[in-house]
Amino acid sequence: MPSQFRCAFTMVSGIALVLSSHPQAFAEKGRCEEACRATTWLRTCKVAIDGKKLLTMRVTDKSPGSECTTIMKLKPESAAANNLPEEIEMEFGPCVWFAAKVGDTIQMAVRDQPNKITGRYDSACNPWRSH
Repeated sequence: MPSQFRCAFTMVSGIALVLSSHPQAFAEKGRCEEACRATTWLRTCKVAIDGKKLLTMRVTDKSPGSECTTIMKLKPESAAANNLPEEIEMEFGPCVWFAAKVGDTIQMAVRDQPNKITGRYDSACNPWRSH
């Protein structure tokens, strides 16, 4: 089998395995994952980027955002000491599926300032190394 067919077969097999392992995720995401080269589940951050520190936060709300995103409301411990408001919002796009539930305590790293367009804080986590 030529290498390009072997690669395509491996990719299709991997997608089928993910879909059979997480049928609800496929139903929820529908066509959203088509925009991604790869997808990952994120429950808690283990690897911060850009020298940011990991903060302990409690998930206070989780809701669908704009198409193919999830909006998380998080309450950081020691918010004032870390120059953060009492509660922040973060939005995760179609390639990162947020697996934490409301009430969970997680580790998360955030950028210093909220996004100027959305008003939400951007993640400073490497989700590909966070599970």
